Amino acid sequence: MTSSVPQLPICPAGGVTPTYINQLVAALQRAFYATSSPSGAGTYQVSGVTPNRTFNASTASTAEVAQTLGTLLQDLQAGQVIGG
Repeated sequence: MTSSVPQLPICPAGGVTPTYINQLVAALQRAFYATSSPSGAGTYQVSGVTPNRTFNASTASTAEVAQTLGTLLQDLQAGQVIGG
């Protein structure tokens, strides 16, 4: 199977918007479902994450979204959905 790096949307200069979050989630879903199995998904190394499972899409900073994404990746690794 050929692995490719997903093309993720660039965060708008004005900050995180609901549209950006929707685009990011859709791109991550496409990348995730493009793999045939968790073992084919590769590994993700996440560091410096403070668990965060909520944010306001209208006011969230890039750092807050990154913390939430890091928490999601760690949760998926803990459930053995993705490699870690």
